[in-house]
Amino acid sequence: MNTPLPAEEIVERALALSRAAHCDVIVDDTDAAWLRWAGDEVTANGASGVRRVTVISTGAGGGAAVSGTVDDPHDLEGLVRASEAPNDAPAAGAAAAPEPIRGDGAFESAELPEAAPAREQLSALVPEFVRAQRRSQGVLHGFAQHRTGTAWLGTSAGIRSRHRLGTSTLDLYARTPDGSRTAWAGAVADGFHGMDLPGLEAATTGRVQQPLPYRELPPGRYEVLLSPAAVADLMTAVYRAGGAADASEGRTVFARPGGSTRIGDTLAALPLNLRSDPREPGLECRPFLLSHGAVSDAFGDAVQAGADPADNGMPLPATYWMKDGVLTSLLASRADAARLGLPVRPAVGNLVLDGGTDRSLTEMIRTTRRALVINCLWYIRPTDAGTLTLTGLTRDGVHLVEDGHITAYVNDFRFAESPVSLLSRAVEAGRTERAPAREAGMTFPRTAMPPLRIPDFRFTTKAPSVDDGR
Repeated sequence: MNTPLPAEEIVERALALSRAAHCDVIVDDTDAAWLRWAGDEVTANGASGVRRVTVISTGAGGGAAVSGTVDDPHDLEGLVRASEAPNDAPAAGAAAAPEPIRGDGAFESAELPEAAPAREQLSALVPEFVRAQRRSQGVLHGFAQHRTGTAWLGTSAGIRSRHRLGTSTLDLYARTPDGSRTAWAGAVADGFHGMDLPGLEAATTGRVQQPLPYRELPPGRYEVLLSPAAVADLMTAVYRAGGAADASEGRTVFARPGGSTRIGDTLAALPLNLRSDPREPGLECRPFLLSHGAVSDAFGDAVQAGADPADNGMPLPATYWMKDGVLTSLLASRADAARLGLPVRPAVGNLVLDGGTDRSLTEMIRTTRRALVINCLWYIRPTDAGTLTLTGLTRDGVHLVEDGHITAYVNDFRFAESPVSLLSRAVEAGRTERAPAREAGMTFPRTAMPPLRIPDFRFTTKAPSVDDGR
């Protein structure tokens, strides 16, 4: 059995083998462990360790992004040659791409942060799971995962960057034995030690065990209080739709007639900020751009996966996408920025919406005359790119608030709304807190959001409550 090559050696060997005008080499190591349980039974668990090498070649003769495993040093040359194959399609980082970003050809001397094996990270949480299960008397279910991702980037222009990041995610579900009531709460941190498991437990089992009546309500427009998790799903959709190139071509909600963008337009009625910062406390993420070209990002980072490989290694700055309610930036590679006359704005792996009050969702409920509280959203799909209208379902708990108190469980709904339109109609934003999205959090977990009050949220039809037997 061959001893695996160190990642730095793979990078240097691949670059030495390259005959392309420019070459990027990316080594991704992932170490993951997960656990799923329902009632008193573990229904799935496992661990995996994967290394993938991506080679991106560019040049006059063509080129491509090719990814694969390197179990033997001899495999590396085949991967490099495959990336250099003539190609009728535009080469990765096409001919008009700007000059590659240059570096000094050396990885930083500082050691990467130590990371305990993912299985060890997860096993430390198991006793807490057991105690929570006993307290909940079998109504609590869940999924926990820890993943450590380490990336090395080397380019023929001298860039040498590396980064390690651990991500622990926890989804807790409470479900009554008859399936009539469900609740969900999620958390993400750099380790399970940073999670408030008792708080998450109370947020789920506490909701389904409340002695409240059930009420059927018809579809229509209602005042709603969106939880931070629901807001996270909606704002992630806004972020992913924020490409400057697509907007300039009239394809998105951020387009202005005549081929320009809506940068400078007021989007939100409240003085809210939508921003990203790789050094945001509690939401730290990769501080340099890493694009795998046509190959999917090994860490599921759906925003950065579409970035331009010509920008690999670019430091990621703190960026305001919206400031005091005004659209200030759209995603733009160096090539797009030069073509459109806009600032370069690379994607960053986190997202924060802030600028509201210091009131929690619970405090907002206390001052509400009548509204629906939406715990989370699910099965969200776009229906109109020009307005960014989304459809989807409420899930795991819709509650009726009357005169400052939750008075009933309510049926689920299908909704049809544009999150950009919701920003323009929001009348209150509460305290921003770290909150992973219910759906988008699976691929983009580093989000912090406030609860939002929307006076006229549109529900199109009633939907059956989800009973998937978790």
